[in-house]
Amino acid sequence: MYKVMLVDDEAIEREGMRLLIEDNFDYFDAIEEAANGYEAIDLFKSFEPDIVIMDIGMPGIDGLETIRRLQQVESMALDHKLCKYIILTAHSQFKYAQEAIRIGVSDFLLKPTNINHFIDLMAGVINDIEEERHVANRALAYQNKVDSLKGVLETDCIYSLVMDSHQTKIVDLIGKFDETYSHGFVFVVKTAKSNDISKIVKDKTHKKNYLCTGEYIHGINIFLCLFDGSISNKTIDDVVAYIDMTLGIYTIEHYKIGYDDGCHRIDDLHLSYEHGMLCLNGKNISDKKLIKYFDIKSDNKSIGLDCFYYSEILFDAIEVMNVERVDYICRDLFSALHIACGTDYRCVQSYLIEIASLIKKTVYDSMGKSVSNEIATSQLMSSQPNMTGLRSEFQQELKEIQNYIKGTQSSNSNKLATHAYNYIAQNYNNNISLDTLSEALHISSYYACKIIKKTYDKSFVEILSETRIKEAKKMFKDSGITVKEVAYGVGFSSQHYFSKIFKKYTGLTLVIIKIKVEDIMYIIRNRRDLSEVAYIKSYPHGCGYQPETNFRIYYEEGKGFVLRILCYESEPRITYKDHGDPVYKDSCVEFFVNFFPDMADSGYLNFEMNAGGTMLLQYGKSGGDGMRKSVVHMLDKKQKVIRAKDYWEIELYIPLEFIEKIYKRSRFDNGMVIKANVYKCGDDTAVAHYGSWSPVKSNQPDFHRPECFGDMVLDI
Repeated sequence: MYKVMLVDDEAIEREGMRLLIEDNFDYFDAIEEAANGYEAIDLFKSFEPDIVIMDIGMPGIDGLETIRRLQQVESMALDHKLCKYIILTAHSQFKYAQEAIRIGVSDFLLKPTNINHFIDLMAGVINDIEEERHVANRALAYQNKVDSLKGVLETDCIYSLVMDSHQTKIVDLIGKFDETYSHGFVFVVKTAKSNDISKIVKDKTHKKNYLCTGEYIHGINIFLCLFDGSISNKTIDDVVAYIDMTLGIYTIEHYKIGYDDGCHRIDDLHLSYEHGMLCLNGKNISDKKLIKYFDIKSDNKSIGLDCFYYSEILFDAIEVMNVERVDYICRDLFSALHIACGTDYRCVQSYLIEIASLIKKTVYDSMGKSVSNEIATSQLMSSQPNMTGLRSEFQQELKEIQNYIKGTQSSNSNKLATHAYNYIAQNYNNNISLDTLSEALHISSYYACKIIKKTYDKSFVEILSETRIKEAKKMFKDSGITVKEVAYGVGFSSQHYFSKIFKKYTGLTLVIIKIKVEDIMYIIRNRRDLSEVAYIKSYPHGCGYQPETNFRIYYEEGKGFVLRILCYESEPRITYKDHGDPVYKDSCVEFFVNFFPDMADSGYLNFEMNAGGTMLLQYGKSGGDGMRKSVVHMLDKKQKVIRAKDYWEIELYIPLEFIEKIYKRSRFDNGMVIKANVYKCGDDTAVAHYGSWSPVKSNQPDFHRPECFGDMVLDI
């Protein structure tokens, strides 16, 4: 659908053009009008039309200058959507046509124009817009795919450092998203509170002349910095110092940064990662934040060993039966033990026993078992008192663990996967996550993720989304239910996210199946330009005078509600000037609202305003004489009135402080329903008229009927 803006100082010209468009085209969902260039510029910013039809000769600034200024507005917009301009004017001078072509006008038509010619022209402009949108969408989709793929590849690089012994894999990964990187280094960060700082670091370094990407894995933040050539040790120190300063700005407390202060080729980055991890395991460096591998590698006694780290990476490798990876980690482990213990046999033995015990505990935990002796008893305690014997017994211990996992993994995984699927089916309408699932099954979230993927070839999120959408389709068979009710009913916390997932799994947009109800609208937050436009169309008492009137309402978070009513009346009656006067006898618009219909004995407010901004404001439970109380003195009146040649507009601000005074309550949450109606009337105008947004069922004009108020749903 498209939006068109008509700019002409003659109301009859605008009206004729509007009728011509509405009668011959069905793909314009909004048409707005401006009487001069200044109005056009102001309207353009909020309306964002696809096509502007412009007269040249207008008071103030002419049409060509207006187009220039509108193009400046376009160029400053973030999305920079290009608008099409059509000149429709009585001026036939060549200089106008020449200037119109120079500034990029799509076509130049003279009044009076041939209707068929105009229709063909508009169809051609629409085709141009459609083609440009198609090209732009393809370009955007391609860029999104590239950006997404780059993010995935960067993540894979980090996991390759941690999980893979093959150096060629990380070289291939880096080459896929940028072949210019040839050198780099790794630094690792451990915080006292196990903070995930990867996003902070990536955001603060994304404009640097190097790539810095990272992931939070097993309680450690691992970062990879890549350069397009060899760099000095000082450059590495400067990068780490910048990271240290950044963490200080973000008040990250009690952290250590370990890094290899030597530059590595990309085929040797695993070594840089291992050196960085060794730096974090020091015994006598608790007072240091920045720890270089150079500072610790010459001091055998300064380095401890992180048994949890080695138990985790060994378990990961054993679980997937990656024997080569296990051997690689063991070689690295014994190198680290040599740094930590030197030739102290008992020191090495105690570390190995602790690591083996931790691996066994992880195995039992991941399978939902209590600690037992199902895995063969360790022979490390009785091992021969030499390093060769310790190494041999430790590797045998790992083989026993691997055999145990291999023998029990298949049947246990199938049972757990079935339990996981049933848990989702029974709890899809609650706020569940992979963490709540793993807690319910008494396994780690990492293991839960793996068995679900292995068994069903789908992720937890995919199964949950499919289940929710399946149930949503069932709920939509109830013709009386709204989209928001369905969204919340199947466990989504956002209607917009629900709509996105629904379209992903069904190919349908919710607009297709959402029930159209005239007296329901949605109030959004902080965006008048995106708020829903509603119309006063119900004139039940046979009145021939029905001035076009529309309105918008939106919610400013923490401040209040803003109501904007636009009425197309060229000569509105304005006789009452004092607030509290019977303004409904003038040309008047009215807003009747009960902000909290769920409250027992709550009443409603009636805001009534004439075209001069004079207000009648009352509160009560019914509309009978003497039953309503004037509260106009309690409102800090901030309504704005705009009167033009053929329309008038009023904007009313209703602050939360005022609502609090009336209802003793002012909190509004997403999904709340407000009962309200909007009216256009004029008892003593040349032609008395009574119109409403939500139809009023009464034999005589009577707006004080709260039972006829429509629903306004807060989508905030």
